[in-house]
Amino acid sequence: MKSSVVALLGICLLTQAWSQSVPNDPIQGLSSLSQERQRIATTRAQETERFDALDAECRKRFAVNDCLQKTQSQRRAVMADLRRQDASLDDSERLKRGADQVRRTEQKALEHQQKEQEVANAHAENLAAQADKKRELEDKRAANQKIAASSSAGASSPARSTSSLTAEQRAANRANLETRQAQAQQHRQDLARQQAEKTATPASSLPVPP
Repeated sequence: MKSSVVALLGICLLTQAWSQSVPNDPIQGLSSLSQERQRIATTRAQETERFDALDAECRKRFAVNDCLQKTQSQRRAVMADLRRQDASLDDSERLKRGADQVRRTEQKALEHQQKEQEVANAHAENLAAQADKKRELEDKRAANQKIAASSSAGASSPARSTSSLTAEQRAANRANLETRQAQAQQHRQDLARQQAEKTATPASSLPVPP
């Protein structure tokens, strides 16, 4: 009987140690859930074998019922604690799956945001390239207009200089032109008269027939 009490006391202490080994925070130890389940299964098998041995020992004693009641009470307590640990692991697995789902959702949202940012950057670069090309064309157009304006100014400078002559200068130029034209006309008339005189001189020198 004394050995049974010692055994039961050891079982109680072991049960208390098991209950303290399970963390209050179900998120802790998520990476070792399978190891915890294996440990609980191993412990359940070991304690079942132990309690079966105690039951067999109780049946050999005189106070069988009293011994069996105590053993079964301790069995129920140990198995209940193991079931509680199983339930805690189930809660931890559910929390882990929820955390994994949240993490995957956040990762997808981050990837989507990165893709949108890449598209926005590409669009901004395209707009910048178009703006640079447009500015380059405008610079070329302005340069061509400047060259054309310079050429037009050079071609119209004689007209501006002519139009800038005074009335007296224009009258003097016109008089000089008329004088040169009169001199040229007079020169042509002189040449014509000289030619006529040369032509008439041989005819007047011929002898008169008898």
